[in-house]
Parts: sequence; structure tokens; C-alpha cells
Amino acid sequence: MDIDLLEPITVVIGNREWMRRNGVQIGIKAEKCMIREEESGKTAILVAIDGTLVSVISISDTVKPEAHLTVYTLKKQGLEVVLLTGDNKITAKAIAEQVGITKVYAEVLP
Repeated sequence: MDIDLLEPITVVIGNREWMRRNGVQIGIKAEKCMIREEESGKTAILVAIDGTLVSVISISDTVKPEAHLTVYTLKKQGLEVVLLTGDNKITAKAIAEQVGITKVYAEVLP
């Protein structure tokens, strides 16, 4: 790609919905890549330049080693443990499974 630094370019970075709102098409290959990353507990971020999708970047938080034990202990005390997150449903479910949480509320806005 030859980029003339004197001409403005538009860069859009975000999730599926943000891309759709900005008219960026997400191809099957990119969608499959995103799902693979999300199923492993990562958040997939899309990057588009001038309306063309150019990259999928995945990021993740590290689940603390003591998280599973903490969830188990809380459940043994009779408490219901839920995961409430702004992450997408696939990523949230993957993280919840890692720590023993079965009830997940994902894509929650502040």
C-alpha cells in the first residue's frame, strides 16, 4: 500500500458494531479469526484504513491463578457468583468457564 503522507486517511479501530456503523465490511476470514480468538478468552479488535479492514488484533486480561478457588469458595458459602462484563458474549463465556462461573452477563454498558 502506497501512502502519501500529505493526503488524509481515515483509521477506524473497534469492535464489530463500530465497524458496521462506519460502513466497514467484515469478511468471513476475519470473522472466523475473531471467533477463534474470542473462544480462547481474548477480545478481538478490528482495524480499518479508508474503509478497508486491514487487521484483527487480539488482547486479553490474565485470569489470576486464585480466581477459580475464590469462585469455588464463594459458591460453597451459598453465594451466587456471576460475571458482569462489557466484553462480548463469546469472550465472557470463555473467561467464565476458566473460573467456574456459569451465569454471564456480557456486552453490558456502564
